[in-house]
Amino acid sequence: MNENTLMKVANGLSANMQIMKSPGLLHGKMGAAIFLYLYARYSGCSVYSDLADYQMKEIFIARYNLPGSFANGMSGIGWGIHYLIREEFINGNENILADIENRFYHIIRQNANEEMLDVGLYFALCRPVLMNDLLSSLLAKQLTGLLSSGCHPLGILNKVMALSLRMPIHQVHPYEKMLFHAVLYAIEAQLYRLSDLMCCKDFMRAFGEKSANNVWDKLSGRCETILQDRDLRKDRLETVWQRLVFFDGKIDINYDTDWMSELVNNLIKSITEPDLYLSGGLSAIGFDILLNDKLR
Repeated sequence: MNENTLMKVANGLSANMQIMKSPGLLHGKMGAAIFLYLYARYSGCSVYSDLADYQMKEIFIARYNLPGSFANGMSGIGWGIHYLIREEFINGNENILADIENRFYHIIRQNANEEMLDVGLYFALCRPVLMNDLLSSLLAKQLTGLLSSGCHPLGILNKVMALSLRMPIHQVHPYEKMLFHAVLYAIEAQLYRLSDLMCCKDFMRAFGEKSANNVWDKLSGRCETILQDRDLRKDRLETVWQRLVFFDGKIDINYDTDWMSELVNNLIKSITEPDLYLSGGLSAIGFDILLNDKLR
């Protein structure tokens, strides 16, 4: 059944790529193109990788005129390009995006906001060789400023934790208490989507292991309590990109095969642009199946 569902996902994306306006990772062509490359390898059918090659040419041309954000901008596309190079779907090296990294440094220096987080994650995930003391110190200062600037939804705080996990612990320590209380407040004030909460408990487990502070484990247990007895099948599709990007596809959450197949059948009857996205759409469904199958 998985093979049939995956084929429907791949064909649905192939037939409707033209309706996606953004070249971005989560809400555009990059997320769909990555899935098509993976599906071409999985199925042995080069038609899908040929289509992905064509889309990558358009994405690469558009990269200079985009914001720095992960969802629709250059940091997400940068992650996608590095992922495709690593997995040997496209040729290139880590210098392929060097021309836009100076712009990223400017964003980090000038902003203590979500775009700064996204750009910091680009460096941490794709260019760890550049995460020296100077850049880590700058990021730590900006993260402190972000956390002290008010209340933040859990989705943003998840990114703070994801970035902190890849920074030296001595840089994280000064703002760890602020981060903990920000996460606690977001949970108690219900400043989250269920998908944010699902990923948050995994970030907190990893963060607790790094910091050796068991308060994170207790907070992770609080997340699990809230999530108990909920139907999370649809919400988990919003977590696929986070598992793929932040955890490198290593966290396994069993899915309902029959429900997934029925959802795909319903979506392809009348596809709209969001139905294609890596954040909750057909691309997310395809990745979810491939990631779980890979872990078995």
